[in-house]
Amino acid sequence: FFDEMEILGRECHPSARDQILHTLCYLDEPDHSAWMNSPAVAGDNWMQFRQGIMEIYPRAEDGAWFNVNNLEVFVEDNAAIPMLDWFQFGKYYQNFLTRSGWLLTRCLISYRECNKLFISGFHIDFCNQLHTQL
Repeated sequence: FFDEMEILGRECHPSARDQILHTLCYLDEPDHSAWMNSPAVAGDNWMQFRQGIMEIYPRAEDGAWFNVNNLEVFVEDNAAIPMLDWFQFGKYYQNFLTRSGWLLTRCLISYRECNKLFISGFHIDFCNQLHTQL
């Protein structure tokens, strides 16, 4: 994420402070709240900001962002809530792709398992309707 923001920053040439503020615009809850409470946000040094934010996420530099258990918990949590609109589906899809894509590129999960988990993320009522339609 930070690498991508730095690439955008190099292309647009904002001040360090503006780059920090623009970075915050890309966040969803609860990350936005967590970042806004970090003292790193108040400064105007990009590298100090990046380091301060990374301290919120232990082991993030190790590349340990996601694991299969994390994806399974996300799917189970999502399945408990009925999807009522496209916005909800889009949010689920985006979050699922982020997690599963990270795992797939590192061969930590198979495509078959990934597909099964994706469908498992839908509420039981929707799954029953889908089964009936198929």
